[in-house]
Amino acid sequence: MYKLAADTFVISLARDVERRAAFQAQARAVDLVGWSYFDAFDGASSRLMTGNPSPHGRPGRLDGWPLLAGEIGCALSHIAIWRAMRHARQNTLCILEDDVEFLEPETFWDRLKAFFSALPPKAVALHLSGEVEKAPEPVNDHVSRVVHTYGTNAIIYLPGALDIVLAHPEIDTMREPADWLLLPLFATGRVYCPRVPLMRHTLAKGIS
Repeated sequence: MYKLAADTFVISLARDVERRAAFQAQARAVDLVGWSYFDAFDGASSRLMTGNPSPHGRPGRLDGWPLLAGEIGCALSHIAIWRAMRHARQNTLCILEDDVEFLEPETFWDRLKAFFSALPPKAVALHLSGEVEKAPEPVNDHVSRVVHTYGTNAIIYLPGALDIVLAHPEIDTMREPADWLLLPLFATGRVYCPRVPLMRHTLAKGIS
């Protein structure tokens, strides 16, 4: 039985029983313990809206588009966990989304241990999955530095990380998707990812 962090939260819509079942099967395959669901804000069912245009474009998103209902729910879910954990003075935690896949389950923990053991000092966050916008910079045989990676689906936050993300000037405006709120973390140069991915987003192209 293994943990990813002192606390691990899996963001998931309470009504999405199929995705929850799929994640539970993933967790069993790698003997993951110490995790719990965070019932995501249901943006679609609650008809969440914002009139604030997002200042950033990206693939599939034009400059000036307001966040969609699901994006608002996603951002609110992450922000709620960040704030609750900082209030509780819990400085190390993992946030997963329920559509991640653990790659090569039989060797997952050995590869994660090798990644941990090769981390540079003073890391603030570990990004285990995501769509890469800018290629990570290799640091050593096991570790790369994250320059900018889309996705919030598998991140370990280390001491100092929550103070950085919660100081983002757009934290309360609902103009930025959740992953854009991580940009100040990447700017520290102390966010790292494994050279060979440990996890991946199951909704990525070619998977589903």
